Amino acid sequence: MEKIAVAIVDDQNIFRQMLSRSIALSGEFAVTGTYENGVEFIKSLTEGHPAPHIATIDIDMPEMNGMELNAKIQADYPHIKTIILSQHTEERIIANMIHAGAAAYLDKGCKQEELFLAIKTVYQTGYYMNADTLRSLTRKFTHTDFEPQLPEALSSREVEVLKMICEEYTNVEIAERMHISAKTVDFHRANLLKKTNSRNVVGLIKYALKNKFTSL
Repeated sequence: MEKIAVAIVDDQNIFRQMLSRSIALSGEFAVTGTYENGVEFIKSLTEGHPAPHIATIDIDMPEMNGMELNAKIQADYPHIKTIILSQHTEERIIANMIHAGAAAYLDKGCKQEELFLAIKTVYQTGYYMNADTLRSLTRKFTHTDFEPQLPEALSSREVEVLKMICEEYTNVEIAERMHISAKTVDFHRANLLKKTNSRNVVGLIKYALKNKFTSL
């Protein structure tokens, strides 16, 4: 079975080394490289170093910080999913990073089990949302400055799929629960993206929050 390839980008040497060792010893993941900042990581990719499935990224780094690195990855390497691992827990920052395309946002003080769960979930579904992230998104996208979008005639099946996407079920799990094929789930997901004008799953979650299809 293929191991999930993970790169670590963090300017704190001890933290980076300990995280790398912890991830490597899990047996489920392979660390493709560790980097002090975004410039080093991007350089490794341009030089032909194997791209990871997932990159864990700190925000406060010299030369190229986590926000800049995330934007660079979203633009040039969208196949790499980013997990922000930061000591910043302000809701505004969390919501903005998710809005900018990060697949997950975790506090650096999180438990190892949650980090591993986030890595596996992002690999399987493309995103991971814990209670803090959902709370941040809810407050940002249900703010009085935001008018809910009028749902564009979502079918009952599409609403059901949307709710399960928000609960982090994979396509296979959704198919099993709804007694339909995974291909049909793909069809519903594609329709949801089109009808809600969303680029990805995070967009669907924001749409669901705005229109109260889901809540904390």
